[in-house]
Amino acid sequence: MNLKKLISKAYLRSKAQSSISKGDLKSHSKLLTVILTYYNQVNVLEKQVKYWLDLAGDVTRRITFLIVDDGSEKSAAEAVKHVPNIDDLSLQIFRIHEDKYCNIGGARNLGSLVAFTEWILHTDVDIVLREDALRRILQIIGRDKRKIHRFNRQYENGSTKIHPGTMLLPRSLYWEVGGCDEDFVGNYGQTDVHFIYRAKKIVPVKTHKNIMLGFRSDGETKEIDRSKLVPNEQLFMEKMATGSWSSDFFRFTWSRVK
Repeated sequence: MNLKKLISKAYLRSKAQSSISKGDLKSHSKLLTVILTYYNQVNVLEKQVKYWLDLAGDVTRRITFLIVDDGSEKSAAEAVKHVPNIDDLSLQIFRIHEDKYCNIGGARNLGSLVAFTEWILHTDVDIVLREDALRRILQIIGRDKRKIHRFNRQYENGSTKIHPGTMLLPRSLYWEVGGCDEDFVGNYGQTDVHFIYRAKKIVPVKTHKNIMLGFRSDGETKEIDRSKLVPNEQLFMEKMATGSWSSDFFRFTWSRVK
């Protein structure tokens, strides 16, 4: 399979559907695209964007922010349109038209497709990208191109845990790993697990325990039943045994809305 050609064809299909232009000069000068997936967490997304606007200018000058709205009833564009000075931020919003249950992998695939920079940082709406952490993350860019980087997360009670879904890597490496297998969409769990499992067969995965991210307890999606893990656990076991990873990406329509 020629993955580069496959992704190119997928983008052209979606571009034809969506009339998206990549001529965003504000984003082309950046070093990093922060890709955040969103699903109906209106208040938390607004807090995130306001937080990004308060980051130091020497940090935000090197970053473009990309929100993937995963078919929300309350759209990301509506959620942030009244944030003061929002146009001061390099921000794009892409919206998936279909509301597909647990389409986390599909949303990450879309973000990794349309990102304007080679280096991407996947994260979730309940993660706070602390300014000191972003400075250190930006220092990694340009080094270790054959590694995936993960970071620590500090909860409000002071405890810490590595966040599996927040990862820094070159976009080309994301697709070399094979992207997220969208066969897992429709049930909760194993999206981060299966991606890292496949990645470790190709490149090292480095965990930076001393780069600490924050956590928003009000940011977790309440519309996902996290107790029902069995279907995707079984699917993961089957795919590990057979190697039958899917390259059927972008099983939805989408458009750029900002």
